Amino acid sequence: VGRNPLPHSAAPPRGPRGVSLRTAVLGPPEEREDRRFGDLDLVVRRWPLPLWPHLRWEVVATPGGSVLHEQLVDIEDEDIAEITVSAPLLKRYKQNLAAFRGGLSEFCTRRGVTYLFTSNQVPFDRLVLTYLRQRGLVK
Repeated sequence: VGRNPLPHSAAPPRGPRGVSLRTAVLGPPEEREDRRFGDLDLVVRRWPLPLWPHLRWEVVATPGGSVLHEQLVDIEDEDIAEITVSAPLLKRYKQNLAAFRGGLSEFCTRRGVTYLFTSNQVPFDRLVLTYLRQRGLVK
């Protein structure tokens, strides 16, 4: 519990990258705009953020999906929204996350459920197969 069952030499994940990663997380963009900047063809994609209805996520990318720039934009006045994280806020976040994980582990233990903490950098199929092999459930 709480440690990664895979060695650090495991292959890097082969998940989505660039615009595909943003689409996997945020869904399809609400807006898409083709834009030319000098000799460059660019695509600007915009996503609404339901938890912050006054903001949207804007990504400037190549037509092939490589992200060149991304930012939060205020919907009303088109200003770029600056976000900063202070040391006390980061500390409070880490405390809350540790408490949440501890509560989840305790909940699982009380119910006889195995709790396995891992990183999102570990490919799911590799994690499951390694976990099952270590427990002798598959060969």
